[in-house]
Formats: sequence, C-alpha cells, structure tokens
Amino acid sequence: MNNRRKSNLYHLGNFFNPTLVLLKKGLKKLAVEQKMNFISHLYLSASKVVCDQDLKKKFSSIFVSKEIDNKAFEFSPTYLRIQKQAPTNFSRLIGWSVVAFVTIVLLWSYFSHIAIYANTTGKLIVSGKSQKIQSLNPGKIEKIYVKEGQVVQKGDLLVQLSDIEAKTNIVNFQAKLSFYQQNQQNFKYIFPIIEQIEQAEKPPKINILHNRQTTLDLEEFFKQIAQFNAKIDNLKKSSNNLKKEIELEQSMIENARKRVKMFSQFFDDQDISELQFLQAQKELLQSKKELLSKQSKLHEINDNRQLEKSNKKFAISQKKNKIYKEYQKNQLDIIETSEALKKYQNQQQTMRFYAPIEGFVQEIAINTIGGVVTSAQELMSIVPIGKLSLKAEVKILNKDVGFVRTGQIASVQLDAFNYIKYGAIDGVVENIYQDSVEDEEMGYVFLATINLKDNIIQYKGKTTRLHAGLSVVVRIETGRRRVIDYLLSPVLEHVNEGLRER
Repeated sequence: MNNRRKSNLYHLGNFFNPTLVLLKKGLKKLAVEQKMNFISHLYLSASKVVCDQDLKKKFSSIFVSKEIDNKAFEFSPTYLRIQKQAPTNFSRLIGWSVVAFVTIVLLWSYFSHIAIYANTTGKLIVSGKSQKIQSLNPGKIEKIYVKEGQVVQKGDLLVQLSDIEAKTNIVNFQAKLSFYQQNQQNFKYIFPIIEQIEQAEKPPKINILHNRQTTLDLEEFFKQIAQFNAKIDNLKKSSNNLKKEIELEQSMIENARKRVKMFSQFFDDQDISELQFLQAQKELLQSKKELLSKQSKLHEINDNRQLEKSNKKFAISQKKNKIYKEYQKNQLDIIETSEALKKYQNQQQTMRFYAPIEGFVQEIAINTIGGVVTSAQELMSIVPIGKLSLKAEVKILNKDVGFVRTGQIASVQLDAFNYIKYGAIDGVVENIYQDSVEDEEMGYVFLATINLKDNIIQYKGKTTRLHAGLSVVVRIETGRRRVIDYLLSPVLEHVNEGLRER
C-alpha cells in the first residue's frame, strides 16, 4: 500500500514538473511574495487531489470485500496472519450474538423491577387479646359465679366481693344528700320572702319548712322585724300628732302676736294698764317657747324613726348575708356529699366483676368463699372466642422500621406448617407502635400487627383452623427497585466509601 502511494505521488510529480518550469519562466517578473503564494496554493491543490484518491482507496478497501487466499498466509507470522486473514462467518456470528445478549440484559435490568422485603418474626394473637380480671380494692370473697373453662357472655357476673361497708356508707350519704337537697329547696322559698320583707308592712306568714331550726330562726327574725315596724309606726303617729300641735301652736302665736299689737296701741292711749300689756307679751313668749319645744321633739321623733328604719334595714341585710352564706355552705355540702356517695357507689361496683368480652374462663386464682383478695390481684382471665379474627404480632428491626408503612402487603409463613406444602397467608400491615421495646436477642425492636386475610390454611382438601400462639415469619413488601440498581449497588457503595476516605 505504501509503495502504491509513493508511485502515485511520483507520477503526479512528473505530471506537474513541466508545468512548474513554464510557470517559473513566465513569472520571473512577478514579485517574490506573489510567486510564493501562487506556488503554495498550487501545491496544496495537488496534495488535496492525491489525498482524496488515497482516502477513496482506504474506504474502498474497508467496505469492498476482497477474497484473500488464506493459504498464502499459512506460513506467515501469527500477528501478520491475524492482520491479513479475513474473519470467518462463525466468528462474526458469535461477536454479534454477544453484543445483542449484553444489550438485551442491560435493557431488561433497567426496565425490570424486583420487590424489596423486610423480614420479621412473631406470633399469632387474637385481635381482642385475653382480658385479665383484677381487683381494684381489697375485699372478702362473697360468691364465685363461674368455674374453669366455662363460656361466659359479655356482662355476665363473675365474682362478688363483700360490700357491707360500702352499702352502709351509701345509705348514710344518701340520707345526708337528701337533707341538703331539701335545704336547697327551702332556700329557694326563703330568698323571695327576704327580698320582699323590707317593703312589707307586716312579716309574711311562712309554711313549716323541712329544717325546723330554719323555721324557728325565720319566725324569730320576723318578730324582730315586727318590733321594728311597731316602733316605726308609733314614732310616725307621734310625729303626726306633734305636727298638728305645732300647727295649733303656730296659730295661737299668731293670735298672741295680734293681741300684743292691739294692747300696745291701747297701752299707748292709756286705755289699759301696763300689767295687762305685759301679760299679753308673756303669753306670746310662752307660746313661742312651747312651739320650739314641740319642734325639737318632732325632730327627735323623726331622728328616732330614721334610726329604727336603719336598724331594720341593717337587720335585714345581716339576715340576707347569713342566709346566703348558709346557702353557699349547703351547696358545698351537696357537692361533697355527692362526691362521697359516688365514691362509695363506685367502690360497690368494684366489688362486682363482670365479663368484659365473650369468651371462656381460665386461670382462676380464687376458690375459697370468705377468702381475702388484695389490691391489683389477678382473679382470672377471659380468652375471647367467636368471630374475633387472628392477627400476627411481629418485631421489626430498627433498620427496617423506617421503610414499613401501614397498608403494605405482607406474606405470613407459619413455622408449624411447611411453606412448600401449605404456602403462606396474605396480610396487611395494620399498626406500627411508635416506641421500641428491648428484645434479648434482637435488641431494640418495634412491634407491629399484621391483619390476616384468612384464619384457615388448606392442604389437599383439608382445612386447618389457625389459633393464637403459633410462631410466624413475615415478609413485608416495603417497595420495588430496578434490577440494574440492585446489581450496581455494591459497586456504588464501594465507590462512595472510597470517596469518603481521607
């Protein structure tokens, strides 16, 4: 190939040499710079022609197949034989097959997804769980109504403790509460009477109240008010009489004044003696003195009357305050008595134990009538039955709890039944506890409940009903990821760790 290129360049040079000689002769008068530019341009054109022909030969050698006799390179060196010999069709097929396979695998790994599971362990439980019956207060056993294994309905009486003390206290406080409530009704009757008594001329009549002492106090108070009213009325009458006397005295003074005036004229004319004139003046002075005395007495009576009214008002005000305080105290007594009564009624209720759910009785811890139970002592337990569904209670590791959500699909495998034969039961994550608990083997874990879609398992037409206490292995589907991400995750992890190193 190199020899051929050199030959082509040689012939091209022979072709252009005469032309260049003629051009040199014709361009002698041109400037050296123009001649060099022209020659450079002409040489570049010639080189381009040669290069174009060379490139055509190269591409033609690539795309145009040539039949090369492989036997001609039979005794050639290995590297030369590899370069010169054409590849066989089988080799081409293998190469393209590998490329196609790798491409398909890459596309499949990108568009395909696999599920991500969080594996947990646990056991089956009843949705309601067993109910423990405990004593809130200490007491003495009066009667036991159930026995071991007996089926009970919700609300059935299980055990009765002695409640004699509670009954006695309930009777006493009920009587007190009734007394205070009747007093409350009395106060509602008394308040309007006290409000009206200030304007009433006579104390109102009262009915016999429930509280005899209250009735006596009111009667005594009304007598006191009646005395105030009597004094005020007497003073009023005295005041009215004095007013009349004062009016009469004023008219007498007016007459005496006229007489003195008339006697004064008579005395000037000497028609009467001086003694008569002085007697008339004396009568006038006595009348004025009597008027002043009566007016002073009238003021005193009016002052006493106002004082009695003030005393009456003060007595009424004091009685109002006293009754209001008694009313408030009675209200407090009602509240305290009601609370105490409720306390003993609740205590009486705690002496009776009822079944909280439908189920059967087990683990009875009491058997003796008259025996004593202590506070918080477990008496028995009720195991639920009926249509209550089973659930799986599992322990989720800390590293998985961040990916588990309620509503995720779960696969429940039972250790008691071979997974290959019996398969698994579908479930759904129902609840995840928000606080961790310590497990001796697994460390701190989060409890979760899986709601099972079925309570039975079948194999070869036989149906087996599941029950609480069976251990399970649960796989919770937490998400999906691409296959290529799964394959490349170890590589990316090592790369990230390498980049973090100092």
